[in-house]
Amino acid sequence: MTVKSPKNQENTKTFHYFAQALETSLAGALSLFLAGACQLPEPYWAAISAIVVMQSDPQAIMDDAWKRLVGTAIGALVGTGVIFLAGMTLWSFALAVMIASLACALFGRWETYRFAGVTVAIVMLVIHHGPPWVVGLHRFLEVSFGICVAYAIAFVAAKTFRRA
Repeated sequence: MTVKSPKNQENTKTFHYFAQALETSLAGALSLFLAGACQLPEPYWAAISAIVVMQSDPQAIMDDAWKRLVGTAIGALVGTGVIFLAGMTLWSFALAVMIASLACALFGRWETYRFAGVTVAIVMLVIHHGPPWVVGLHRFLEVSFGICVAYAIAFVAAKTFRRA
């Protein structure tokens, strides 16, 4: 067993922080670039998603990414559906958040209800140009870009630098 000196432990910690900061910034910037290159209307959601899910362990990213993707899909579908059926009112918004949360529970994915609710709010409350189903689809695609880029960067970094 190798015992590390306090100086070596501090250097290791500093390297980890630097590497994580670099990976996170790359994930945010690359996902923003790719979503913009695909002409998605709000590519900043890809960057935000990449930064939110970015972790040093690719498996942890996949666990969080799955929750975020499922919640985003449920929220986009519910928000879009409620706009089509009931329009945008305070009560239809409240109903959509409730339906999205209950859908997460119904599908056995309760841990995704916050992502679903946030996506309902984005789809229903932010002023967009275009039909609601397009807005929901764009939101899902933008979030997916960010998650996929974050996973790819963490995976490559783990294999290259950490031998994880």
